[in-house]
Amino acid sequence: IYFWGYLPLSSQVETEPQRFEDWDDLLGARARLEVVQVVLGPYHVAMVVCPPSGRGEVWVWGSSSIGLLGQPGFTGGRTDVPTEVPALSDVDIVQLSCSMTNMCALSSAGHVYVWGENPSACVVLGTLLAVAPVPQRVVLLGDVRIVQVACGRHHIIALDEEGLVWVWGEGTDG
Repeated sequence: IYFWGYLPLSSQVETEPQRFEDWDDLLGARARLEVVQVVLGPYHVAMVVCPPSGRGEVWVWGSSSIGLLGQPGFTGGRTDVPTEVPALSDVDIVQLSCSMTNMCALSSAGHVYVWGENPSACVVLGTLLAVAPVPQRVVLLGDVRIVQVACGRHHIIALDEEGLVWVWGEGTDG
């Protein structure tokens, strides 16, 4: 993994790509993980990694006081160490999306999981949540198989296998 640009957590600017050295040290015996996707929020990073078993895992790090890191009991602050999201440990994740306020993940089974802060986008179990500190499956989609997902600050968009687009969240801007 390489990074560059303004790094808010460290308040430095990297003008040349820098290798994320801590990744190799962190993994140790698990060094055979393949990074499949990396997504960035303003103050956090998330990625899908695959071990030799092939199940996509979600790892996060950065800063959050609104549940973006998906860690139970994490009430805010910052972590500089990539950490697996435990609520998704038994789910094969194939895609992530993140915004300033929420995150969503797509499983290989076509299920959407959301977490973070945003009452309009975090619709799970048929109710609105002010904060979902750990990933929750969006059950209102029923048996619809989703193939792609993206989230914005106040909404989430999903594409199903039939080509239909599903949108939920705040509709004040269209």
